[in-house]
Amino acid sequence: MVNVNGAIYLDARNSEVLLEKPRSSGKTRIVTHWKSNVFGIDVDQGVMWESTDGRKDCIQALGGHWGSHHRLPHLKLHGDDRVGNRGELIDGSARRLKRFGVYVYNNDVQPLKTIQGMYTMVQVPGQKPVIVQFGEVNGPACGVLEVERTDRGLVIKRSMYVVRRYPGEKRTNQELIDRHWKYGLSWSPCAKPPRTK
Repeated sequence: MVNVNGAIYLDARNSEVLLEKPRSSGKTRIVTHWKSNVFGIDVDQGVMWESTDGRKDCIQALGGHWGSHHRLPHLKLHGDDRVGNRGELIDGSARRLKRFGVYVYNNDVQPLKTIQGMYTMVQVPGQKPVIVQFGEVNGPACGVLEVERTDRGLVIKRSMYVVRRYPGEKRTNQELIDRHWKYGLSWSPCAKPPRTK
């Protein structure tokens, strides 16, 4: 169990928190980390987003959708951790986003429950970090949490929507999560470049 001083932990009983609107212009940080990856599974973090003017897209290493600090979504994925040494970080300003969802996936059929100590943390400027711990996720992908901008502030909800693949299923992991969250993006199968030495 990860222990971060002052953090807010979301679980099945306490699945939602309201944060005040950010008072500072610092960066929002989204980190997914894990302690043990005994099968060498390539775990990836991604974000589906919708801007305040209705534009939608995703951030993920698959397909080279790294995001940008200089244009929408003003969030950027920093690198692709394929061995689990440091986790994966997306950061930037979320001021122009109406909502975004954080998901974790692998491109194999191995369930995420084989990876130990996995958690996702969202740190909004001037607010306590919010953490969702995974436990046993019996599927290759998971919609972890959703963040929505409201008049009251930012609402962060634990989702933990687990993708379950059945014989004959042709939709991608991301498409199945998207269908649950209702972003309406267009998805197609693709592959990441091979690992470099």
